[in-house]
Amino acid sequence: MSSTYDFIIVGGGTAGCLIANRLVSSKKNPSVLIIETGDHGDVDHRVPYARYLNLFTRPDLDHGYLTAPQVAVNNNVVPYVRGKGMGGSSMINFMIYTRGAAGDYDEWAELVGSDDWSWDTALKRFHKIENFTGNNGEEYKNYAEPGSSYHQNTGTVGVSIQFEEETAALMDAAYELGWQKNLDLNSGNPIGVGPSVSTLHEGMRSTSSSAHIQLDTPNLTIMVKSQATKILFEGTKAIGVEINGKLSVYASKEVILSAGAIDTPKLLLLSGVGPAKELEALDINVIKDLPGIGKNMQDHCGVFIADLVDNAMSSRVPFIHKMDQYEDARKQWDNDRTGPLATHYKALCLAFLKQDHLYDTPEFKSLSEQLKSYLQRPTVPMVEIAFNGPTYPPGHVFGEESTSFCVGAILLHPESRGSVALKSSNPFDPPIIDPNYLSHPFDRLSMIAAIREARRLVKETSLKKHCIQPILAPEDDTDEAIWEYIKGFISSIWHASSTVSMGKADDPMACVDASMNLHGMQNIRVADVSVCPLAISGHTQSVAYQIGQAAAEKIVDTHDLNA
Repeated sequence: MSSTYDFIIVGGGTAGCLIANRLVSSKKNPSVLIIETGDHGDVDHRVPYARYLNLFTRPDLDHGYLTAPQVAVNNNVVPYVRGKGMGGSSMINFMIYTRGAAGDYDEWAELVGSDDWSWDTALKRFHKIENFTGNNGEEYKNYAEPGSSYHQNTGTVGVSIQFEEETAALMDAAYELGWQKNLDLNSGNPIGVGPSVSTLHEGMRSTSSSAHIQLDTPNLTIMVKSQATKILFEGTKAIGVEINGKLSVYASKEVILSAGAIDTPKLLLLSGVGPAKELEALDINVIKDLPGIGKNMQDHCGVFIADLVDNAMSSRVPFIHKMDQYEDARKQWDNDRTGPLATHYKALCLAFLKQDHLYDTPEFKSLSEQLKSYLQRPTVPMVEIAFNGPTYPPGHVFGEESTSFCVGAILLHPESRGSVALKSSNPFDPPIIDPNYLSHPFDRLSMIAAIREARRLVKETSLKKHCIQPILAPEDDTDEAIWEYIKGFISSIWHASSTVSMGKADDPMACVDASMNLHGMQNIRVADVSVCPLAISGHTQSVAYQIGQAAAEKIVDTHDLNA
């Protein structure tokens, strides 16, 4: 195996696999090395009967991180899942593929001073990424009818909209609440309610590895079960990467960090790039004082509620209790990838809502003018209500005539800011992850309102007739009771971003420029969701792909790889 490559990519995750694909397939055929802590993915991870919505519980596919105690919410320690293996979190997530709002990307462009991050530019990149199949039959056109100008089928990431038997009834119930019908959540205006868009293709999960990696590519080398422990520098120029604390490999053109919003800042800090005082306290030689590394962490936190419902509510019940029906469905899927197992647990319904009634509150008025203006952009939601997901209350046993109905309230634009820091200079120690959930008064107000709105779905609609009793819910509808419930049941949606934020050169906390180059450094680029200057109004899988596509285009142009 060679010790020198044109490009080294640290992290074979959602963005990293895409970048590798674009580089190795460019005209000049550069040599590319991917360094991945986990192992190769397996087709069994992608089939439905592998229970692939529980893959995040497997220790071989997850880093096993925990947050620091969260002070604002009873000092809870929250599990922080990060995908480990080729494909990264695209291998173990819930497959939701929502792009966010046009207003998010236009705000991003303003913050970094480059239209290259605007919605119009992002949409062109999404077209290159996805292979969209959205035809679900005439009976579903009342619930989803994606516009052809927003979707393409020329990419390699399988994207689709799935329906289950109960989807129509759930959507109709949401409309009863006055939630706006949205026929295309990925049009740039996600406001309203619609069926989830998923990375599901022909009955199987589509991962970044399955979409982008061919193991027999001659100019691509993949080192699995290999942890990058330090970036090697000559002055402020990146020249290579240390692996497992022993082996050194070198890059003649660039080192590309694509390890995600937790491990990218961790690796930079271990390598001497970050807040000088923090590094010196750990006896780490300072290569570059960049105070924003590991700061500005933003994450979507969520709180889930659940009701015991009768089996008329869900077509999934027989597949929980009756193994003969499950085995029949499995045989059907094995035969032609159709049937119940091709769609079960994949048809979540998502509502992206504004909270206009909070505009007159002291908490909202105390926000900066820039932030208030952003949150009032017409396409930017404040919260997401997700329902019909696969979540079951822990420890609850269901009879054959019942199951649970779960609704999640998710905060999309937290004002609370967290951080990623080093526990020690030992690269094998986990980092200190502190999202600082709900420490800001407006975040608390927004989440309380979101939980109250989520409860309406089962209390005030046609779904009420199916509900037997609450399983997990606040004691009553007061702010105090809801806040107590939130503090006890806070969770992460695992959408960390912004820990190596993009920004203008005069921003002291900005870490990378609009081309994702680290400020004041050479031959090193960051290409994952850690560069987002703000939390996007959607699930971060699509954002990671878009960042990977942007990085690949910029790298190809910088080095004339298609000349």
